[in-house]
Amino acid sequence: METLTTFLIAISGLLTGYLIIALPQSFYSPGVRKIQAIMFFGRLSKIIANVEGKKVYKGENIPGGLTKWDIIDLSPNEKRRLNVYFFLWPFFKLHTYPFTYIKEKMIGEEQEGDIVVWKDEDAKRCLVSRTGTSNHLEWRVEYPTVTSNLDTEELAAVNTYTNNMIEVRNPAKTFFGIKNWLETTNEVLHGGLRGLVASKKLHDLNQFSSEDKNGFNKIMMEHANTDTEEQRGLPTIGLYLFKSVFKDFNPANDTAKALMKSYSEVEIAKQTGQAKFELAKKDVEVAKEKAKAYEAEQEKIVMWRKKFLVDTGLAKIDTEGNIIELVPDANTKISAESLKELSKLKGTLVLDSGSLNKIFSITPTKKEE
Repeated sequence: METLTTFLIAISGLLTGYLIIALPQSFYSPGVRKIQAIMFFGRLSKIIANVEGKKVYKGENIPGGLTKWDIIDLSPNEKRRLNVYFFLWPFFKLHTYPFTYIKEKMIGEEQEGDIVVWKDEDAKRCLVSRTGTSNHLEWRVEYPTVTSNLDTEELAAVNTYTNNMIEVRNPAKTFFGIKNWLETTNEVLHGGLRGLVASKKLHDLNQFSSEDKNGFNKIMMEHANTDTEEQRGLPTIGLYLFKSVFKDFNPANDTAKALMKSYSEVEIAKQTGQAKFELAKKDVEVAKEKAKAYEAEQEKIVMWRKKFLVDTGLAKIDTEGNIIELVPDANTKISAESLKELSKLKGTLVLDSGSLNKIFSITPTKKEE
């Protein structure tokens, strides 16, 4: 009896110890937007998720419709379940996997082990590659993507930087349908980029922008989300490209660098010429304003002179105030009449300088001695 009691106490102690260790590790509560896979002895048992307005479909596959483990919308009157799950450890464990991803950082904020894959000295930003272990998927998240050595129409190689929002549609396919889902995603995106960049000249790549000029986002979505026998896209691994933005590019070979330099020189010359043109336009406007000011000033002088002539009887005006005749000054009139009379004389007329001065009303500048 004593032996049995001791045995039961030992079993009870072991069970208590196990529960103390196991229970804290048996509760799961995914973070916001996170999706996790619960494994039972190495096999998928459950998919749990914490996505607002969504749930995990656990029914059977429907041909042409839903597939088990799809992330689907809640019904209009359906309430979300409590975000706490219990799976007894160690029989059930959380699925983990190695994960390499790219993150945007300010230059100088890189951590030990980061690999810089893109750098923009002007914006003081860079993209770094990091490797770690993950135990979840994000339902919808943006992944910066760098694609190297894409040829433009003139065979100039460039590196591109795009930002791609990826949505998880079936996490079971993403976790277990491919060895490395992010690497496969990048390969699909690279294929779409390769075709788009090849259709553009280096100078025209700037047209691919966040405003979606030339339908960059639409073309990328059509390429990435097409899933046929001829072309396997992201739906094959349970993903969906929600949005793609062309952020930047830089030259990757000497041909591209030479072309970029030539385009820059042309643009600089163009902008310099435009600046000179704008400055000349400004000078013209200033000259016009000065002319207007001078015209206004002269108008007042002319009006004053006109009034003076009229008031002193040196001008005659019509009923509308316009000058129609100038009246000679009295002294000038006498001199003119005198010359007119002199012109009638015959022979030689001798006059001294003083007489001439008097006749023409000229004031001598120097007195005679």
